[in-house]
Amino acid sequence: MGTWGIGNFDNDGAADYVNNLVDRLTAMVTVILTDKTRAALDEEGEAVVMPIVGILILLCEQCGAYPPDEGAIVNWRDNYLQIFDNQIDDLAPRGKECVSYCTSMACFRGTLVRVCSTHRHQVR
Repeated sequence: MGTWGIGNFDNDGAADYVNNLVDRLTAMVTVILTDKTRAALDEEGEAVVMPIVGILILLCEQCGAYPPDEGAIVNWRDNYLQIFDNQIDDLAPRGKECVSYCTSMACFRGTLVRVCSTHRHQVR
């Protein structure tokens, strides 16, 4: 096992662990987004998928993890934005709730894409 620094994530074991977390979280998002009921905004779409996106960003930016595959990210984005567009009017968000949804979408559209481009991925 190699160590290249004094930080908590500066060794092969920690890097393997963090990348394993990314793999497990990636699998969770993929499973949720393929299930129409679970992916609904008022189910696991907002309660699980968007927090996982935030966690993935954190793992990539702060812990040196490799982001999910570019194709997976593009698929998530496209699926989630379609779900969002199809369901948001029925939820009639107002005020604070609307800000939460808009923040989530900004996160999905921008931050994960930025993290991936930092790791040499190009997201369409």
